[in-house]
Amino acid sequence: MEEMRVSLCRVNRPDKNSEIWLKRLADVVDEQIVKVEFDESKEKIFDNRMFIFRKDGPKESDFVGLWRWNERQNESGQWRADATYIGNQAPIEIYVFNTFTDVEQLIQSLREGAQIPVYLSNKVLFAVTEDDLIKGVLCDLSNCNTQKNDVDISIKLKNNVFSLPYFEINITDTIKLSHRRLFYSRITLENPLKRLPTYSTNDFIKQMFIQRLNWPIFKAEGISKNDWRKVIHLLRDVLNESMVQRFSDEFCISYQEAQDRIDSFLHTVEQHIDVEDVDSGLIVKMLENHKGLKESCDKIAYQKWLEEHNAEIAAEQAEVDEIRKKGKVEVEEAEQRLSAVNNSIVEAEKEHGNITSKIYQAEARLEELQVEIDRYEALGKDTVTAVRQKIAESQKDIAGFIADLSMFLPQAGNTISGYQSNNWQYICAINNAPSDDTEVSGNWNDEMNLISQNLSYSFGIRTELCEMLSAFLYSSYINQMPLLVIGPGGQEVTECLSFSLFGKGSGRLIIGKGINYDIIKILNDCDEKIVSINNMFGEGWNDELPQLIGKSDKQILWLHPYAEDMLIEPKGLYNYMFPVFSENFIETISDIEWLSGARADDFLSFTAKRKQPLSITSFKQLGISKLLLNRIEAVLSDAKAIMDNANHNKDLEILFGLLPLSVLTGKTEVLKETIEIESGISGYVKEIASSYYTEE
Repeated sequence: MEEMRVSLCRVNRPDKNSEIWLKRLADVVDEQIVKVEFDESKEKIFDNRMFIFRKDGPKESDFVGLWRWNERQNESGQWRADATYIGNQAPIEIYVFNTFTDVEQLIQSLREGAQIPVYLSNKVLFAVTEDDLIKGVLCDLSNCNTQKNDVDISIKLKNNVFSLPYFEINITDTIKLSHRRLFYSRITLENPLKRLPTYSTNDFIKQMFIQRLNWPIFKAEGISKNDWRKVIHLLRDVLNESMVQRFSDEFCISYQEAQDRIDSFLHTVEQHIDVEDVDSGLIVKMLENHKGLKESCDKIAYQKWLEEHNAEIAAEQAEVDEIRKKGKVEVEEAEQRLSAVNNSIVEAEKEHGNITSKIYQAEARLEELQVEIDRYEALGKDTVTAVRQKIAESQKDIAGFIADLSMFLPQAGNTISGYQSNNWQYICAINNAPSDDTEVSGNWNDEMNLISQNLSYSFGIRTELCEMLSAFLYSSYINQMPLLVIGPGGQEVTECLSFSLFGKGSGRLIIGKGINYDIIKILNDCDEKIVSINNMFGEGWNDELPQLIGKSDKQILWLHPYAEDMLIEPKGLYNYMFPVFSENFIETISDIEWLSGARADDFLSFTAKRKQPLSITSFKQLGISKLLLNRIEAVLSDAKAIMDNANHNKDLEILFGLLPLSVLTGKTEVLKETIEIESGISGYVKEIASSYYTEE
């Protein structure tokens, strides 16, 4: 029997048979986490096995833990591997808060409440960075009150957690695994430098004293004005051995240090006992229980207040008299103004009659002008027809002249691999990835993850938007749906998709004036599977090219950088290419080396179990064709199945369906009404949508 192995694994989503597999990220050797490498040319067993069947343990997607496994050979001679979860050990994940500069701020956030990614579990080293040093506190999430949703977890330290172990580790003692997740390179993290309190020690001491100083103790001492100083003596009396010991135990400090801090607290009490720190509740109870004392205090306080405020009372009275005098004058002035307003109203009514008469005259003149306008419009149409005919004749003459002239002009050097004509140019992919850097995808889920990683690294897209964009792009590729990427980063999106799926760059078609049907054959014969089309509104192209290219087996991405230009284009254009606003996703554009992908020989393709109809009915209000509506429904149905998260179904329909179509058809009121009445739409999606219809 093969020896047992212990590996650090990530839980994948269930496959089509509802079985859960683990992706092997690293092995544990002598308490050390060692990243594993795989050889695609060898059989995927033993040390070269990437995926292991999960026998038990957590099944939440993206959970990372330790599993023990070995290889076994079944009756048919096939090698299988089953993994058993190790519950008494857990890797230590490191989560860095980039918003904090020191550990004290971090601890305060954990005490008051913090947001962390949903995939974190077990023991986590919450940390800040300083150069190559990671400083943080180790926290078991079982010691926190948690509230989990689909995006993140809200955590808050429990009230009985008084201190946390503090560590400082070098960045070289960490290992970065799947999805940029950072782990400590050993299984255990021992010998903290110290323990940091999660509460102020003074607050804790004060709370202990409040618990001890109840009403019977004060009553036993006798309450009077001259007896308040006995509180110090009383505090020292109730400070017994058990309180000092408890404080020492809770904060993990020495007995002597606990005694010193309590003495410091008592010194502070002694300095302020005559003023703010006396419990006002005790004084109130004394006055309630002694009626004569209360009356005497009230009388003394009243006389003293009068003596101290006589001058102020006189000044306030004088101010009141002055205000009354001014008020009387203002009332008289207001009455005069009211009379003037009434007179103005009478004059305005007369002027209204004059204006009404002028309006009638203007309306009659408007009718005369409309007749003149209709006559000139008819004349203008005839003129435009004649001008267009002259322009067409001139264009023919100029085209012939340019063709003759091109024979005598120098030709551009062959610096870019591709094809070109005088009215178009096709550029082949020139930035193919080295084969040894290619990541082989065993199934469609691996391809999806690679697209998501490339999008995230290049554009800085927030996680939930990145997952939705990846699912939509992948579904568009599966359904051979041409896309119209409107806004920044269109070429980078094309490269991302091409490298993720085929490990090479995309083809690029740049079109000019006048259609040339040779380009259709060039597109069909080129090696690139994904092609971008630039300058799509070249004269003569947009009438026929979308229909012709729509029959190609390539994935086509039409690119245009300006959303405003699309408002004047015919709405029927979207029957041939579906619009996507890249500005809603892209935050930055980084010049990175793409992660390249390739399919394994036994690649498992995506297969939708069932078609999911559109849940938002507002699409019918846009007046789009039945063909376009069916294509949208098919692409979004597969995108929902790929994401496998019903909470984002309506988000997908808004971002990749209703939003771009309502904007480009000039019906943003449909988008606004949908956002207001539909439930189940994320807050950040509502914020994106509102930017298209909110009045400035």
